[in-house]
Parts: sequence; structure tokens; C-alpha cells
Amino acid sequence: MTFLIIILLSLAYALFDFFGYNATKDGERLLLAYRVLQRVVKGAIIVGLFYFVGLKPALAFLFLGMFASHDLMYYAWAWIIGSLFKRFEKYKKETGFQFNRDVIPHLWWTPVGLYRKLRYGHGLIKPAEFLTQAGLGILIALGLSA
Repeated sequence: MTFLIIILLSLAYALFDFFGYNATKDGERLLLAYRVLQRVVKGAIIVGLFYFVGLKPALAFLFLGMFASHDLMYYAWAWIIGSLFKRFEKYKKETGFQFNRDVIPHLWWTPVGLYRKLRYGHGLIKPAEFLTQAGLGILIALGLSA
């Protein structure tokens, strides 16, 4: 049951990120304000999980974020929403573009990205590495919530 709560909160957070980012990405100051709000929301979820459910579920949610599992959920939302609503179709195409690239540049902060940055001087990760890493994050969260 705990894992289900964590996944539902993660899906809600990814949906919030989808709409928040896409509503603010064209304005530098607006995007910065959104990023601050995004961190506050993530922190509130982690604190709420810790307070109401315990340390392990809070860590599970944190690991989902660290391993880019939330990003995977973001792309899933972009695909679903882009498929259902013509107005958001461009986000579906952008999602497909991410997985058709040789590397994904914006995930430099993940474990694989940091390893590549230290080892090779760049944090570019391949789509297969992203999917593997996100899957590992889900498995860690599952283990922590058992």
C-alpha cells in the first residue's frame, strides 16, 4: 500500500511538473519562480511522507527523483496528454524527440550523469541509460516501501 501511495504522489508531482514547466519555460524569470515552487512542492511531499508514513517512504520518493524516475513519469504524461488532446500534441513529439536522440543533456544531475561528468567531462546520458536508471529508482523505491 505504501508503494502505491508513493507512486500516486510521484505521478501527481510529474503531472504538476508537466503543466508547470510548460506554462513557464518561455520566460526566464517565470521559469525560475516555477523551479523554486517545484522544489517547495517536492520538499512538502517528502516532509509529508516522513511525518505521516515514515522515513523509508520519504526516502523512496527522494530516490525516485534522484534517479530521474519522476522525469520518466513526466515524459509518460507528455505522451498521454499529447495523445489525448490536440492542443498538447507538440509535447508528445518533444517526448519522442528525447528518446530518438543520441544523448539526453539535461539529466547531468542524476547518478549516471554525475558519473559521466566526472569520468568523461560531460553529463550526457543515453536514452537507454536514462530508462535503466529510472527503472532502478523504481526498484529502490519499491524496496524502501516494502
